[in-house]
Amino acid sequence: MTPEQTAEIMVKAKDSFQKWKDIDKPEFVEMIKTWHECLEDMPYEFARKSMIDYIKSNQRPPTIYDIRKPWNEHLDEVKEITKQLHNIYDRTIQNYPCYKDTMEVRNEWARITGRKVENAERFERQLIDYVRGCEKQSIDPMPFEEYMKGAKQIE
Repeated sequence: MTPEQTAEIMVKAKDSFQKWKDIDKPEFVEMIKTWHECLEDMPYEFARKSMIDYIKSNQRPPTIYDIRKPWNEHLDEVKEITKQLHNIYDRTIQNYPCYKDTMEVRNEWARITGRKVENAERFERQLIDYVRGCEKQSIDPMPFEEYMKGAKQIE
């Protein structure tokens, strides 16, 4: 987020809370600089929505923490989903006999699953069923890379 975007978000809050309306311009400019240092890693639209949601449901002016909290929760969710996806990927490839772990394979797996846990679990089951089917028919499964090239995105 740019300093100008931070200022835009802060002006929304200043217009909404009497306590902030009374802040003089030099003090408010310094306040914007401090807030920007603490919010600059947030995407603008996320911070904007967080401020609007806060204004709609609170009577007191926000703190930096109030605006960052939804972003921090989002990042925690992303970390948890990423961890689950890594576990599913690792589990999936351990069950596949022709496995070669390459960045290309990881990227293709991410594309096919759409980086969604439920899709990754579904793909894992499909792949394991395919391997088991090949074993029952006493045929070699196609190499992992070939199987993945033929797989469409799971929805």
